[in-house]
Amino acid sequence: MRIATSISGTWQQVPVHIRSFLTRAFFIFVVWKLVYHLLLFPIRFPDKQLTDLTAASTAFLYKHLLNEPLVLFREELKRGNPQAVLYVEDNRAIGIADSCNGLELYVLFIAFLFCIPSSVKRQLAFTFIGIGVIFVSNAFRCFGLAYLFLHDYSWANFAHHYLFKMIIYSMMFFGWVLYVKKSSWYAH
Repeated sequence: MRIATSISGTWQQVPVHIRSFLTRAFFIFVVWKLVYHLLLFPIRFPDKQLTDLTAASTAFLYKHLLNEPLVLFREELKRGNPQAVLYVEDNRAIGIADSCNGLELYVLFIAFLFCIPSSVKRQLAFTFIGIGVIFVSNAFRCFGLAYLFLHDYSWANFAHHYLFKMIIYSMMFFGWVLYVKKSSWYAH
């Protein structure tokens, strides 16, 4: 009983706008995870479409930036998980699994925006610009990884696990900072 009273008292000491942010974030997180795992994941929606679009964009970048004529992708299974695999002149360059299609990044970015009060116009503008930036960044990430896996494998693991994640998360953070600085929430 004392612990519950202590937690309740501590919660009441947290500023109202922070409580509002945390409550919205928790609600969005729970709803997203339930909807995704119960409805979307079993039918691979929108995972399959995003994975294919990311692979097609990666193939486009590889083909046009490096002037490689034979770039294609096809879906394959790896340990029972489907992934779009990019081939450059019959050499496997990269496998893009559903977990690498950027969906969780889109949801994380948008969820943060909806946790900070702002006008609908502003939220929509940041949502569409943010999704675009994340998508393009992810396509370039996959392009870079494909190149490294084919030409300099020693850097591929570091780039995959650290470098590219740091770049994309830094860009998302910068977007959030811009969003918050111009909101009424920032004045609190």
